[in-house]
Amino acid sequence: MKRLIAFLVLQYAKYGWKSVLILFLMMFTLTYEITFSLSFKYLIDNILIPRKIEILTVFLFVLIAGAVASSLSDLIKDHLLIKIGVQVQNDLRHFLFSHLQSLSVSYYKKTAANSIHSRFTTDVNQIHASFLSFQTVVYSLAGLLISTIFLATLNWRFSLLTLFGIPLCFLLPRFLNKKATEANETYRTKENYGQLLLESVENHEIIRTYGLRDWEYQRMKSASDRISPLWTQAQFLNKLMHNAVTKTLVLLNMLIIAVGAFLTVGNVISVGMLVAFQSFYIGMSRYAASLTQNLPQFVSATISLKRIDAVLAEKPSEEQDLNKYPSKAIRFSEGIHLKQVFFGYTPERKALKNINMSLPALSYCAVVGKSGSGKSSLISLLLRFYEPDQGSILMDGIDVKEISVHSFRALTGYVPQEITLFNMSIGENIRIGKPDADNKEVESAARAAGIHEWIISVPNGYDSIVGERGQYLSGGQKQRIAIARALLREPDILVLDEATSSLDPDTEMAIHETIHQVSSSKTIISVTHRLHTARGATRIFVMNDGEMVDSGTHEELLEKSDIYRSIWAKQSGFKVSSDGRDAGITLDRLKQIPLFMELDDDVLEDVQKYMMTENFNPGVTVIEQGAPGDWFYIIVRGKVEVLHSRDMEESRRIAVLEDGDHFGEIALLKQIPRTATIRTLTLCTFLKIHRDMFQIALEKSPFLREQLEASYQQRLERTHSQAVESEMLKETAR
Repeated sequence: MKRLIAFLVLQYAKYGWKSVLILFLMMFTLTYEITFSLSFKYLIDNILIPRKIEILTVFLFVLIAGAVASSLSDLIKDHLLIKIGVQVQNDLRHFLFSHLQSLSVSYYKKTAANSIHSRFTTDVNQIHASFLSFQTVVYSLAGLLISTIFLATLNWRFSLLTLFGIPLCFLLPRFLNKKATEANETYRTKENYGQLLLESVENHEIIRTYGLRDWEYQRMKSASDRISPLWTQAQFLNKLMHNAVTKTLVLLNMLIIAVGAFLTVGNVISVGMLVAFQSFYIGMSRYAASLTQNLPQFVSATISLKRIDAVLAEKPSEEQDLNKYPSKAIRFSEGIHLKQVFFGYTPERKALKNINMSLPALSYCAVVGKSGSGKSSLISLLLRFYEPDQGSILMDGIDVKEISVHSFRALTGYVPQEITLFNMSIGENIRIGKPDADNKEVESAARAAGIHEWIISVPNGYDSIVGERGQYLSGGQKQRIAIARALLREPDILVLDEATSSLDPDTEMAIHETIHQVSSSKTIISVTHRLHTARGATRIFVMNDGEMVDSGTHEELLEKSDIYRSIWAKQSGFKVSSDGRDAGITLDRLKQIPLFMELDDDVLEDVQKYMMTENFNPGVTVIEQGAPGDWFYIIVRGKVEVLHSRDMEESRRIAVLEDGDHFGEIALLKQIPRTATIRTLTLCTFLKIHRDMFQIALEKSPFLREQLEASYQQRLERTHSQAVESEMLKETAR
């Protein structure tokens, strides 16, 4: 709590004379309250008992005038305090947001969006509330101190009894404060209801489609039930901090009245002094109650400040030193060169190993490879999201570490796989690429991206709102807006990260034509897992397991690169309709699948005939671990993740499959539960066949069925043996 108090004092100090005025007005009100309590002794002993009516009128007038002045003082003070409090709240939010903008990509990957949102809402609001409460706490402490002094001057013996309850105002809260803080922090650490709620809202279509309302309700209810005891404990301790002191002071008040009455009858103290004592004690009880009411707020604010401090303790990843080669001085004309680059998200595992590559200016370069080969990590380095652990990245011979991130990125445009559109107009979303661009520049970028004609055809044109995350637009429209946004920057380097992987074939081809049209004046760096989109590149770089294993043109790589050739073969042999809704597969491509290698052509023709097309949106569970297996799938277009859980643990990703991969083959031979969950990451087109249809095809060759089952049994045993050996190696490593 010391850190919180120091923070609040600093905030008040920032506002100089305004804070001094608040202090003055507060002390004026307090002075009146103390004087009012003291006035009872004079009123009763010197005016009412002697019946001095002529003095009574003046005395009451002064008290009423003081009450009016005190009330006006309070109004002015509260208005000023609230005004400053709002500014403190805004300043904290702005400072926190500015700091977040400078943090590395890794921070956002390891931190849930709901957690970041809570820092700006719940935590900042808690600190704002404690800022307002701080004045009340100071007021109450000052009231207790001054009242104590006046009580001692009236009758120090009787005041000892009155002051007996004061230590309780501090001892009880101090005793309960630690337990209340721990309880609140435990609750906040384990509470994830908000995160589950966001997931439920974002995935409402899946929940409705799969009839998961009851399941989702139970999941939310379980989360709520799990944290209810923690919340109950925290709330009880907060309430106890408030009530324990109040109830104790009420009992002590009765004791003071009883003792005071006997002292008055015995002429030890006067009636006026007894009433004054009672008034002082009521005031002191009010001050003590105020303290106990505000202490829980300070407990919550202390936790909130710790969480905000944790964010602010994160070191910025970008050195915004604009004196290093300012952007106007940089002329990208030669190219980008990576020399012996190593990089890892953790020291133990390198995502990139000894990367050497040259990206000439005004060239169209593509980076290809299987999922997990290091393509996205390479893009992250080229965009300066991270810096290499070893080696160097040179731009026109200058190490990029000598160039400010601001200047470097002024030369680049970026189109990511996941398009981010804001809930604004189309024009405003394009203008994000260059905030000071005029309407003509925006239209020119839209024309270059091939979307201007469509924009002017909709009712509100460039002023049309795209909706949350661009929900009112198709995938191709969002993609073109993102390209227009990148082109508006007039970048020397255009980086595309799987920019068309979620689009249908026609839209994908149209966007690639757009990219080729602008490639003559820019350096294009395109990352893709789909090789046919890289065929037109002047140079293709092949990555595997974090290493750059080969490079060349499409024709050269087909000749010399086994990895490139195998990926090309895996992705070839499919026929896809222009809208991506229907697909087919050739017999030669079917023969590449291990399960079908030994099938006769007439059996394969039946398999080919029984194949069905199915399309899935991103985020859909195709098969569930433990569910009965009866379908075999081939991924024609798209990307899926393979998830596995063991012993009721949370599912973890064990693989990513993409164009040309397949899964579920064992389901064609045996009816056994699925061993993993498959969930789509992008828009996917599958070819699938049911076990019953496959068995019908195999009826033409019963001997072949037995051979396939025996072969697959051997594969299963070999896979199990490899898995056991892998687990043993992991245990040994531990």
